[in-house]
Amino acid sequence: AELKGDAAIPILTLGYRRYQNDIFWLMMPFKMREEKVKVTYVSSRDDVCSHTWDVIRPIFDASFGFSPNDEYSAWVNRDTGLVDSWDMKLAGVKDAVTVIFRDYRRVGGLLISARREITSKKQTVRLEELQVLPEPPKGAFEP
Repeated sequence: AELKGDAAIPILTLGYRRYQNDIFWLMMPFKMREEKVKVTYVSSRDDVCSHTWDVIRPIFDASFGFSPNDEYSAWVNRDTGLVDSWDMKLAGVKDAVTVIFRDYRRVGGLLISARREITSKKQTVRLEELQVLPEPPKGAFEP
């Protein structure tokens, strides 16, 4: 069945929200460079193996995305310059979760973590078939 008029709006809104969420998850290290994001330095952290991370916190402008009050702390590895993990506390949720970034690989000129683990929830997000194309595939936006 085809949705017409006002009936299509909720589906489009839901689709757009999911798209925004997925893009944030995919591009989080890059999103911190956007104009509506202010990044603050929290501290440095070391582990017993002498690895050092700089912990930074992005603060989002009120007009940024759908949930600018979510809180994140990104752990940037001093040796690689890559985000190794982020602590994520969503607005209205009691506990924060840690997302570990693994398996960085080049995709269309971008260095992207192809596996993200949320160990406290026993969840893994895999981006194994991710592609960055120079242009949309022919017919991608045709009905």
